[in-house]
Amino acid sequence: MRDQAYAVGMLLLEVDPNLVVAGWVPLIILILMFVAVYFLYRNMRKHVSRIDSNLPSAEDVRLGRVPVGYEASARDASGQQRAAAVSPKSPDV
Repeated sequence: MRDQAYAVGMLLLEVDPNLVVAGWVPLIILILMFVAVYFLYRNMRKHVSRIDSNLPSAEDVRLGRVPVGYEASARDASGQQRAAAVSPKSPDV
């Protein structure tokens, strides 16, 4: 029984190597994928370069060593500094 299943499977997988060719479609798809990855990489670099580099480290935040009045710089699309909304502090009682 097992030998018969193996023989049927091999018959189904038997393909004439002269008929199988890669063609131009896979090449075009591969080139389009490389172009898409290139543009995604460029866009990622642009967004990463806009990250504010003088943020406190995670350890400083965890230990409470963040400077008083620290506010992350907020810039609009034109690069101008925006006024950050400051929440009123509760009075010490």
